[in-house]
Amino acid sequence: MISTQIKFQKAARLGGVTEYYFSRKLREIGARSAQGEDIINLGIGNPDLPPPPAVLDALQTDLTQPMSHGYQSYRGTPELRQSLLQWYKSAYDIELDDDEILPLAGSKEGIVHIALAYLQAGTAILFPNPGYPAYAAASKLAQAIALPYPMPAAGESVEAWIARLSEVVSGHDVKLLFVNTPHMPTGQVLNTEQLMELLAFAKTHNILIVSDNAYGYYHPDGPQSLLQLPGARAQVVELNSLSKSHHMAGWRLGVLAGRADVIDAALQVKSNLDSGQYRPLQRGASAALATPYSWHKEQRQELLERRKTGVQLLEAIGCKVPDDQYGLFVWAHIPAGVNKSEKFCDALLDETGVFIPPGTVFGDAGEGYVRLSLCSPKPVLAKALKRCISSTLAV
Repeated sequence: MISTQIKFQKAARLGGVTEYYFSRKLREIGARSAQGEDIINLGIGNPDLPPPPAVLDALQTDLTQPMSHGYQSYRGTPELRQSLLQWYKSAYDIELDDDEILPLAGSKEGIVHIALAYLQAGTAILFPNPGYPAYAAASKLAQAIALPYPMPAAGESVEAWIARLSEVVSGHDVKLLFVNTPHMPTGQVLNTEQLMELLAFAKTHNILIVSDNAYGYYHPDGPQSLLQLPGARAQVVELNSLSKSHHMAGWRLGVLAGRADVIDAALQVKSNLDSGQYRPLQRGASAALATPYSWHKEQRQELLERRKTGVQLLEAIGCKVPDDQYGLFVWAHIPAGVNKSEKFCDALLDETGVFIPPGTVFGDAGEGYVRLSLCSPKPVLAKALKRCISSTLAV
């Protein structure tokens, strides 16, 4: 065993960045499962459904083709680039130029690229609270300030919401604002009025909006993009991904779309960190992007059926589920009288073997909530429901 008595000091930028909650929790769950516990993991949003049928054929066809295993362009193959342009036109009715797209190894990579390109010590970002932890982590890696902003409360006027954002910004040099709708983890959808006011707010403060559109295909009105809004192309860049929309999370396929100057800045970072993606993966992505919308509608129907069981499970253990949620998760209030979300989730895991993460994973505004993932087959969700109904936590 190698001695660790000699200490090497980590960079200060890691001081505010901890191990990702799910990394730590999945390790714990793996250890408990190895000891014989039958644990049902309803935590992480890891799609279990297969990708579109043509995807695997495209991947396999390219595996034995000339140069399929060689270095690829940092900007993606011509085929993938053309597929991305056609996808934005067919899905969102947005005409993009060739210099307005940058293929990525998933949108999480793009979050870090943009942060490193535009942030430095003394600058700040705005990120939703609750929200995806990667936004704050990326800003800290760039040695910037991570400023959480609130999502609109139920019944709150857009003017009141923007006023609360203005208070957060006051006194800070904010460069970026991350937003996603449908929102992860709450499933909340920002309406057009809210989004237009957010654009105006960002323009007033000279802030670049980064739209993380991972769940755009789950919008109640069909696929949506912030780039569709009037005037948005000057103020917004968009991260998009095949992870959730096409069930291809492990493929690490995403894109940054929008202003060419922002694309170039992100490429300055990306080209110094990696090379282009494996060509068969890019061929698979091109096939996925050509998938007819009828396939997506079938996937949504499956998730709606799963959601019914997920809601029943949460209600069985005393949680209250807000209406109008969209996406791959169910967000719910923990039972009245329960003080801490994490303690509640740990008790549920210990008694039933069902793992649901606490809302605090997504920021302090998540205290009092839990988030159930719908990325498990219906029989697994039914099994988890049966356990919860039989538990002492049931109401």
